[in-house]
Amino acid sequence: MFNRVICISGKADGLSVMMADNISDLHYVGDTTLFPLYYYKEKEKSVHLSFFDDEQAAEFTQLDGITDWIIEQVRDKYMDKEKRISKEDVFYYVYGILHSEDYRRKYKNDLAQSLPWIPLVEEMNDFKAFVAAGRELADIHLNYETQGLLSWCRRGR
Repeated sequence: MFNRVICISGKADGLSVMMADNISDLHYVGDTTLFPLYYYKEKEKSVHLSFFDDEQAAEFTQLDGITDWIIEQVRDKYMDKEKRISKEDVFYYVYGILHSEDYRRKYKNDLAQSLPWIPLVEEMNDFKAFVAAGRELADIHLNYETQGLLSWCRRGR
């Protein structure tokens, strides 16, 4: 199953934000809080099977880590009547904004005491820029081990 998780650690000594695509240590940099793109809930097991039930069906139901409430808030704010903004976009927006120096400076005192509060930027273009930055950062953070190798190979070595 595909999943990504925003891992947030630290408070008084600074905020550490990383992306993971596998099981993460809850103490990789101090205490860590995880915010998954998806989470999974165990299905209730049926005692009686019908002719059409699959005994090997998935035992877990995939649920969204991004709530219906926030996706509606985002779509309303940016007047997205066609519903082009996805929950995945909101996930990467959060990752992008958490890496913003302006955000960290503005909310420094709050971040030292509690989990981050995520504001919505005023303009749709800024929202899209943070989504793009979040996706790019996630790619870099998840694939950093191969980044150097790929650029080395492209140089023809």
